[in-house]
Amino acid sequence: MLKLNEVCLTIRREEVSKFVKNAIITIILISVIVLFQGRTKPITVTIDDANDSFQQYLVVVSDFIEEPTKDKIPQVSRSGGTFISHYYDLVAHQTLYNRLLKIEPLLSSEEMKQLEELKDQERSLDKQYVEVALTDVFQASDFSSLIDEAMTNGSYHSDYINIQKTVKNKIHIEIEGTFSAKDTPNIFTRYFLIETEAQNYYWERPTNYSMSLDKHATRIKVGKMHYDISAKVTY
Repeated sequence: MLKLNEVCLTIRREEVSKFVKNAIITIILISVIVLFQGRTKPITVTIDDANDSFQQYLVVVSDFIEEPTKDKIPQVSRSGGTFISHYYDLVAHQTLYNRLLKIEPLLSSEEMKQLEELKDQERSLDKQYVEVALTDVFQASDFSSLIDEAMTNGSYHSDYINIQKTVKNKIHIEIEGTFSAKDTPNIFTRYFLIETEAQNYYWERPTNYSMSLDKHATRIKVGKMHYDISAKVTY
């Protein structure tokens, strides 16, 4: 009986020892994760900077929406980009590591709520800005509707644009006009612009795509889909 108790005690000690070792390893792993994944670069941006940059963006974008002109677009893009940069810098800095070591700037829950509210307003204003720029300034229509028609009927034809579904997952597009693929720091980082004598079009850039370009043709690949475009290409 005594030997049985001794065996049981030994087993329990081994279980406790194993548990302690596992707990120590877990704590070390968590510490390493917090240390290396929670550390961010030092920043000087404050919540006041984010507020100020948003207010500047609000003035600029509101002016554009009320009286849209092409020359105002770069200023809208710059001011919006400044606020977005401040927003992401502050959000990325709010890690457990930085909070444990009290590395400023640390935002309170109220300040985080305020920051997210500003970002929501920026999203709404950006949506209005893009819509006004595309439809009023560039007087463009959505090119994807023409592609949808070609996908449904096999082709689309007009005086300046011909779209043909040639084989499965392949579309050939002929444009008597300009296909702009410039990667400029404004709304056309998000859209292609197609200009013909009859009508202008915008075409939203896919989230993930590859593109090969020359002066008279471009090929865009989106997953399994291929778009071969003949046009005067600017890039």
